[in-house]
Amino acid sequence: MTSTPQKRLREYPNNCLSINKKNELFCDAFKKSIDYKKKSSVTQHLETEVHTSNSQKLKTVPNINFNTDEFQENFKNDLIIWLSASNVPFDKLNKMTFKSFLNNNLRPVFKIPSSATLRRSFPNLYKSKIDELKDNFSKSKVSVICDETTDSKCRYVFQIIFVKLDILKENCPKLVDTIFLDEVNYEIG
Repeated sequence: MTSTPQKRLREYPNNCLSINKKNELFCDAFKKSIDYKKKSSVTQHLETEVHTSNSQKLKTVPNINFNTDEFQENFKNDLIIWLSASNVPFDKLNKMTFKSFLNNNLRPVFKIPSSATLRRSFPNLYKSKIDELKDNFSKSKVSVICDETTDSKCRYVFQIIFVKLDILKENCPKLVDTIFLDEVNYEIG
């Protein structure tokens, strides 16, 4: 009887094994494909010290399927939003300390996107967020709030904020635009 990766996966449940895109038996703990044709090869691999210690680490991390394209796309978009909102340049993702932090705290089979990938994805994500804002405020009554202030570098900042006027829903103010002004007409008297 010929063996398949699926059969071996059923024979060894809960052992950090999966099937990769190449239809190979893949060890999530070891980050490599393993020979599935001989049952003894799989058993030997599962008993190695490296597999045992790495699989223990994996079991402490929530079990999320990181192999799906949808999840990776969502993670990439969330990472872009987080880095942008935190004012962290995408290049920081190339630093080994940051990369090792992410790799140590995410499942090993998950691939961290490069800064170049994030830069290529940023315009599309930005456009989708703008479209979300337009959809959110279309056909609605909107309160426009204008606020003039100074930032941490003592620059004059003019902010435009929209709030949807709907008493049936909780509405969060949305910062629509920030404009840096060269001068203002306010004088200290």
